[in-house]
Amino acid sequence: MRIEDRAQNSEFRYILFIYDETSPVEDGIVVNNHNVYDSKNVTLDINVPDDTEECRYISDDEGDNETHYDEMSHQMVRFNATRFLASVTGKTGLNTYHIKCRDTAGNKDPISTEIRFNITLREGGAPSIVIGGVEEDYTRGSVVTIFATLTDQNGNPVDPSYCNVTITHWNGSILVYDLQDTQMIRVHTGFYYYNYHIPLNADLGSYGIHVEADPSGVNTHAVSGFHVVWSAICGNSICEASESCENCPADCGSCPMGAVCGNGVCEASESCENCPADCGECPTVGGVRVPGMEDIRETLTSVENKTDEIKTIVERIWERFKRTDPSVIRDERIASYKLSRKSSIVIQYNITVPVKEGYSAGEYLPLRWKFWFVNDRNVCMDQGGGGKVEPQCRPLIAETIGRANDTIPIEIRIRPSLKRGNYSLVREFEVDPEEVWISYGREIIARIVVIEDNLHPQVEVNRVTLKAQTGTGERPAITGMVIKDRGGRYILIGLIPLLFLVSITLILFIYHIITKKEEKERKWYER
Repeated sequence: MRIEDRAQNSEFRYILFIYDETSPVEDGIVVNNHNVYDSKNVTLDINVPDDTEECRYISDDEGDNETHYDEMSHQMVRFNATRFLASVTGKTGLNTYHIKCRDTAGNKDPISTEIRFNITLREGGAPSIVIGGVEEDYTRGSVVTIFATLTDQNGNPVDPSYCNVTITHWNGSILVYDLQDTQMIRVHTGFYYYNYHIPLNADLGSYGIHVEADPSGVNTHAVSGFHVVWSAICGNSICEASESCENCPADCGSCPMGAVCGNGVCEASESCENCPADCGECPTVGGVRVPGMEDIRETLTSVENKTDEIKTIVERIWERFKRTDPSVIRDERIASYKLSRKSSIVIQYNITVPVKEGYSAGEYLPLRWKFWFVNDRNVCMDQGGGGKVEPQCRPLIAETIGRANDTIPIEIRIRPSLKRGNYSLVREFEVDPEEVWISYGREIIARIVVIEDNLHPQVEVNRVTLKAQTGTGERPAITGMVIKDRGGRYILIGLIPLLFLVSITLILFIYHIITKKEEKERKWYER
């Protein structure tokens, strides 16, 4: 530029500038990313023109190619003069990210630079927890050692920020927490353990183990379980069935001395016949002893003493049928433990239908699953419909039929009537020969999460080889439980109380006849 005044004095000035009206994308942006990744942690990587000042990005879940530069919420980091980077957590499958940049002249990209890639995790390629070391049966007072192995999506041992264990059991009416979110002990990277001491007064039955951790930052859980079975323990202050004053005086007390006639106490081996001094004279009418009266009294005492024994036997039989039979339920997997408007609780099974006595392989038998739901306050959530079943909280019921001796894959989708929150899922599986359900295991199988309230319970049963049948109703209630004796015959434990009542009625009837006879004899003597 030349400047001259009226006196013709002049001067030349030179001004250099660059006129830029093109944005970085028009000048050329190069994407350095691959097409496939085996991890969800990915770094967005681009090369840009050297006059690029800033770059921003969004995922396809947050916007698209039409989203303006100023509306993009994530900013990339400058690695050097011509390279920008950004660390993102992708999703399994196709991922798309939109990038727009601005240069030093203020030109902003009108269109996006797209980065597309697929995330394909290796088979089983998610962080996982494997529980080990747990045996099937334990007795009161023993120790359960629980091992947990934690790996990342590539199968490598990894330490989480937490690794907790919870142990629960169903006592017949509520869910009991024996341990709750207790920190496990670290041995080395990815390997943890915990020793649980079973109390001497622990309930018999099935116990559930739930280990929860976050390997690779992903909340993950695994379940297992064990049974506490009956075994007499001398020294627990309980005189149990196989203990006596002779083999365990610590629990049952010292054995009493032999009966002494004349000490004023009518002892076990004494009666009005062999020791009237302690037990009194035998009943008579007009000086005549009434025959059979002592037998009736002894029978009544014997029946009374048997009541507690019968109750103990019934409880042991019921505990036996709480345990899951692995020959029937071969596989049980929780495919989905979240309940929302779009997702259901999904449980997948491989069931081998047992061949019952009187049936042949290939004949159809009814199958039934019962599901109870217990909240964090140990309250069972009644699902309505059907009759009352054990425990007194109506479950969600799935029913179908299967051929005896066939192993069939079954998927059950349930939508229980629950409000938002966390629940323990208790399952019982039964088979029905001749209208009497036989249980093959009842125990806690999972912790589920209800994301959205659900008011209307639904059940769906699907399998490959047979059209599914569903149902939420109960069959007519049957008192007692079916077991099998050594001869192969079925016994209905519910008949025990009935037999007891019949015995009492018969005894009272005999007593009434004898009393009437006494009265007649007394009137005869008075005459």
